[in-house]
Amino acid sequence: MKFNCATENFSKAASLASISVPTSGITELASVVLIRAEGEKVSLSSMNSETNTSVVLGANVSKEGSICLPANVFADMIKRFSGDDISFESDGSFLVTMKSGRTKCEIAGADPKDFPEAPNFKSEKEIKISEKVFGDMIRGTAFAASTNEQRPTIMGCLLEITKDVTRMVAIDGYRIAVVEVSKAAKGEGKVNIPATALKDWGKISEGSDEEIAIKIGEKNITIEKNTEEMEIKFTSRVISGEFMDWQKFIPAEFKNEIVLEKSDMTRAIERVSTVLTAAQKAPIKLTFSKEGVDFYCETTVGKANDDIDKQSNLPEQVMGFNNRFLYEAVKNADSDEIKLMFNGPTDALMLANPEAGEKNYKYMVLPVRL
Repeated sequence: MKFNCATENFSKAASLASISVPTSGITELASVVLIRAEGEKVSLSSMNSETNTSVVLGANVSKEGSICLPANVFADMIKRFSGDDISFESDGSFLVTMKSGRTKCEIAGADPKDFPEAPNFKSEKEIKISEKVFGDMIRGTAFAASTNEQRPTIMGCLLEITKDVTRMVAIDGYRIAVVEVSKAAKGEGKVNIPATALKDWGKISEGSDEEIAIKIGEKNITIEKNTEEMEIKFTSRVISGEFMDWQKFIPAEFKNEIVLEKSDMTRAIERVSTVLTAAQKAPIKLTFSKEGVDFYCETTVGKANDDIDKQSNLPEQVMGFNNRFLYEAVKNADSDEIKLMFNGPTDALMLANPEAGEKNYKYMVLPVRL
């Protein structure tokens, strides 16, 4: 196999193609990138138990072929080359020689014949959506998906697309994250995608306003993105089974509400969390009153509190929350202000946009007993 191409494009492709390389419990084969040169293109692919990433870019191919290379060493090596172009050549013993500018290096490869085949499925539905909008929805929900393998159906994010709204939902039994965007996509569909796979796509996405294609099959989903330099295909399995009926957990109405600045809440949580450690855990207590909201936390390390002044008609009420759950809900809110809604001290706290718009979010967090 022999080809040459632009170093910058090849380095970027190598980095993207390594997304699906497993990071733990890997075999020697699983930790590789498959490189294949055909026609006027070079493809780079990686695969794990959940996803497959393939990147195709143009190249001057003088001899076709394929080879597997250790992913981390290969990607790290390429990004350090300084020449404008790179030449790539492998011999019959799977030894690869790469040259770029004044740099030359050799790396031992492996026979590609045992590299697993990528999923080949017939898409039943195709959705087109802005890459940025899709990425924003992932960031606003994936953090709240369950990591409990005993409940696999909620280890994903439910993507629902109708002609009127595109919605993504994540739930883990203690919190719910929902992001809705009006008329954001072309097409209709419903699929449960593993949250870990969506986070991996987030590493690929550059947040452009260009459309990406989401192709949905019975067992797999593929996200396709094309640029002038390369074609990217990211394939994931889908989660079968019925997603939890999350809407039944959302109260029909809330008796109390207050609007706070997101930045004020973020800083308050960060300040009172300074007394928390891996060994010293405690809830963050929120005291709502007519003067505002007080944040308080106490452990054997110490105690800390912070106030947000905001006049209201709220009755005095104390609620306790898991530090991380509350912080992630606030941090991922997509507005400068957050409306907090609640009923009793043992009922859920809802965080949402102060005003409805084309893009809306809801984060419901259950309190802990004090």
